[in-house]
Amino acid sequence: MSKLSRLKKKTVDEIFSEVLRKKDMMFKIDINSWTAQGISVRKENIKDTLCLFLMPVDNFNGTYIYYIYDSDYSYPINRDEFDFAAYLAKETGMCVCLPMYPLAPEKRVGDVFNSLTAVYDHLLHKKNVTNIILAGTGVGAGLAMSLTLEAWKTGFRAPDKLILLSPELDAEFFDKKLENTLLSQYYGDGIYFSEAKKEYINKYWVGEYAARTEYTSPIYEDIRDLCKHLIIISGTEDIFNCYARELADKAENAGLDVSFFEFPRMHHKFFHDDLLDEAQHARKVIIDLITDSNERIINQYMYEVKERGEISKKYPEIFNDREATKYLVNNRISYEKYKKNSDYINLVKAATYKSFDDEVRKFILQYPNGTIVYLGCSLDTMFKRMDNGRVNWYNLDTPGMISIRRLYTRDGEREHTIVKSIDDMSWLDDIKCDIGFGLLFVCRNFFQYKNSKEVSSFIDKLYHRFQGAQIVFNAPNHMAMIANNRYSKRNDVDYKKYRLHIKDPVRDISLWNVAYEVINSSSVFNHINPSKKWRTSMRMKFRINSITESNKIIRLRMGAERYQVFRDGQLIKV
Repeated sequence: MSKLSRLKKKTVDEIFSEVLRKKDMMFKIDINSWTAQGISVRKENIKDTLCLFLMPVDNFNGTYIYYIYDSDYSYPINRDEFDFAAYLAKETGMCVCLPMYPLAPEKRVGDVFNSLTAVYDHLLHKKNVTNIILAGTGVGAGLAMSLTLEAWKTGFRAPDKLILLSPELDAEFFDKKLENTLLSQYYGDGIYFSEAKKEYINKYWVGEYAARTEYTSPIYEDIRDLCKHLIIISGTEDIFNCYARELADKAENAGLDVSFFEFPRMHHKFFHDDLLDEAQHARKVIIDLITDSNERIINQYMYEVKERGEISKKYPEIFNDREATKYLVNNRISYEKYKKNSDYINLVKAATYKSFDDEVRKFILQYPNGTIVYLGCSLDTMFKRMDNGRVNWYNLDTPGMISIRRLYTRDGEREHTIVKSIDDMSWLDDIKCDIGFGLLFVCRNFFQYKNSKEVSSFIDKLYHRFQGAQIVFNAPNHMAMIANNRYSKRNDVDYKKYRLHIKDPVRDISLWNVAYEVINSSSVFNHINPSKKWRTSMRMKFRINSITESNKIIRLRMGAERYQVFRDGQLIKV
């Protein structure tokens, strides 16, 4: 019998006994001895609730973080949670208030909210805190969201920000689809879900508050006026990740300012493990979002904006990105993490950007009312360069990248954002268009880490869903792929091996599917004239790579097109 099977066979009584044993052991730990460098720890009883106040010794800025730790409904605070709260205090210069709230099975959710509300009221009206951020982890994140909803309903001042880390948002599990997701998952980090655990939570936590979702399951409440800025952090291997995604989608649809960062392969509360590179990265993101400081985020993500802006200044006759150039005028972006590219590499990038713009522009001229889907849009603002006033546009990228993108640019009219990984093919359901008006998928650099078989399989899925659509992507030949790998290995901090290479697009792509028709295949240097300002060595590289078509732009049609034809004022599909 597997470990998961054994865990799920536990009865409610066995869970109850296990909780009491574990709590008894945890309560023997003396939290009075816990300290953190640069932080003073002060204890205060507020309406029978012990609170720990973690205050920066040197740089307190007057803001409080009301932090509700993850009790898993029943357990006292552990050292990892305390250390993480101390980290927040030290890095933000804010005072962190940690309430030791009542726990199941002795207390129910009503007792918990009496305690948490009393502490919140004390901070606002006794301590006269004017700047307050509400944060929580796991079960504490669900409580933080409920407390924010309660503050809005009862007339308390809402927090300036709401930060939900690995949130558990449904103690009653109303959504059967999400519940079935929980029942089928276990990632080996000790977190699991079972019918018996659900019954334990219902009996010893929910109690008489059943169906009062503002307390037990805040994800189902009206969140349109929740807070000014909602921040959600989750890992893809967190068992409760499905709820984080659901809330992020709901917040997006409600028009909230939401930042959702989802970290691949990360488990529940991974950000407590400061030895993990991903945890250190997540912590920097959290601190930036809390403090409204872009330094860490800019150094991590905004490099491509700096790159496009500087390419625009160096090669304006080839490519011009006004949005990136304007951003650089108003923001300083460090090169600290990256080595500066050679002039030739920048020339290749400028030519590649131009080639994509040219192919998209040709498509729009042919299909002025068409739809364009930019896969892996990152921070590129191609829509603003291409918009003809009629085209329908979709940008698609991961939650974290889209959250960063919104710090840089906002959607325009007829521009839509899909917050999903490209490999999560469910995004196909989000594309709303009539293919007869034209549909183009833009894949700049997305295929470079995939082999031909993987690319063929991906395009095949598009073909079966949108037969007659077009796709444009770039690919090197074999020698250029080897050269790219050598250069990246020497210069890129986040080196990843290039795998795709195409020598003869017409021949090679016909082996993928005979229904594919190559509309255009040419060097990215096509229609670019060498400049007299270039060094001799660069002019030679340019000529050689132009002749060998070492870096190609390829646009193909996937199957037969369907056209929109009007006869006598009637729309006829052909």
